[in-house]
Amino acid sequence: DYLRLGENGRFDALDIENTVLTSAPPSAFGFLGSRPAGIGVEGQLITPPGEALSLTGGNVEIAGGMLAAQSGKISIASVASAGEVVPTDSGPDISAFEQHGDIAVSGEGVINVSGDPAGEIYIRGGNFMVADPGTVVVGITGYGDGGEIDIRIKDDLLIRNGGTLLTDTMAGGSAGNIRLEGNNVEIADAGIYSGNISGDGSGDTG
Repeated sequence: DYLRLGENGRFDALDIENTVLTSAPPSAFGFLGSRPAGIGVEGQLITPPGEALSLTGGNVEIAGGMLAAQSGKISIASVASAGEVVPTDSGPDISAFEQHGDIAVSGEGVINVSGDPAGEIYIRGGNFMVADPGTVVVGITGYGDGGEIDIRIKDDLLIRNGGTLLTDTMAGGSAGNIRLEGNNVEIADAGIYSGNISGDGSGDTG
């Protein structure tokens, strides 16, 4: 419904009289209603190398689509009530919301920050699922140390039916860490890997 821009700027999609434009990166994504609109990705969203890609809204579904930010940052936040999502260096802060939404990656959907070095992935919401063969959340690095995959979910975090979380290294850089946090974490017929393919680096899953 609105973007807060720095300390004093604001772009208001509902009430133009509240808009005060300025040149500043968004400092908050604001939602006034109790049911923010969802986001569906079926095609490809790809940033230039080193840039950031953010999906912020209601339920998020990546069904056979791709999010890619080579050596960059991908952030996904799903909310289901009014409040502000605040971007931070450690991922989107959704603590202001009473209800959080659902995020699903399926049907060979891909979230990819591979590069040299690999980038970072931050996912925040109520429920999160990665399912189906060929569906992958991945960061493969080279000589530089890779960034982390950081998934913090309020309720159910499900990796199942052939879905994969993967950080790896092709050279001397260390694979990024994988962090999973949820009230219920279920891994069934799926894969979570943090190691190396053909390089000398290492990785860690926690």
